[in-house]
Amino acid sequence: MQKLLSRKRVLLEIELEGARQVRKSFPEAFQIFIAPPTFEELEKRIRNRGTETEKSITKRLNRAKEELKAKNEFDAVVVNDELNSALLEIEKLIGT
Repeated sequence: MQKLLSRKRVLLEIELEGARQVRKSFPEAFQIFIAPPTFEELEKRIRNRGTETEKSITKRLNRAKEELKAKNEFDAVVVNDELNSALLEIEKLIGT
């Protein structure tokens, strides 16, 4: 008797390189890029947390610039300008 595999939804929060690796292994996976409203807003959010050194902030922002350039690699882009709206959009995209 053939064993049937059930499909399950898995939500991963990973960085760009991880997303690229998942895409190679699971090309059928639906990938969503969550973007800040603007780069300036991202910087403001990071700085307002007050939890990181200037060196750490600079490193994060440089990485974010590279990641933002790759957003078109994804199946959908959700702009996180307002948390509840972004969550609703993600729920629609993943079919919950």
